[in-house]
Amino acid sequence: MHIAHVPQTIYLADSTIEENIAFGIPKHEIDHERVKQVAAQAQIAKTIEGLPQGYETFVGERGTRLSGGQRQRVMIAMALACRPRLLVADEPTTALDVSLRAQILDLLDDLQKRFGMAVLLITHDLKTVRRFADQVLVMEKGVVVESGQVDRVLTYPNHPYTQKLINSQPPRDVVEAKNLSHSPFRMAGLVQGGAICGSAGR
Repeated sequence: MHIAHVPQTIYLADSTIEENIAFGIPKHEIDHERVKQVAAQAQIAKTIEGLPQGYETFVGERGTRLSGGQRQRVMIAMALACRPRLLVADEPTTALDVSLRAQILDLLDDLQKRFGMAVLLITHDLKTVRRFADQVLVMEKGVVVESGQVDRVLTYPNHPYTQKLINSQPPRDVVEAKNLSHSPFRMAGLVQGGAICGSAGR
């Protein structure tokens, strides 16, 4: 099974957008059409094609010539290039503003529905888990201490660590993403050392 990873901190190689999306493939072997395809799937193709150098645009050291949202979408395109059955998204919205967080979560949901891809979403945001997840696992020091339906676990926690985690969350407003009630794929959550991980699949 192919597994792809979108890390919390995005560090792109100091090369072109195309070479980053096709990371690990020799330049002369890059499938240009595949690069354009996954860029479109990651909703970054129009932005890239609007640049003077297009896919040959150099991103700068660690991708500093791109915005945070652009780097995130390039990384998602890179992940999609290997046609993964499981996408591990480690805090994919942490460095983004609130509106961009909703866009990235909507994008992940869209990719689930279109490709039947499972997503393991890691986030500290319990509100995100409540909105997007079906199942949640709670881990303390690497050990699963509680698991079950998100509504049950986060509303009626059985383990003291789960309760402690819920109580530690400050109240704050979040931008509502699109309604996911019709998605055939849902997410599950995992709490690890204060972090929530969510996986989505059939």
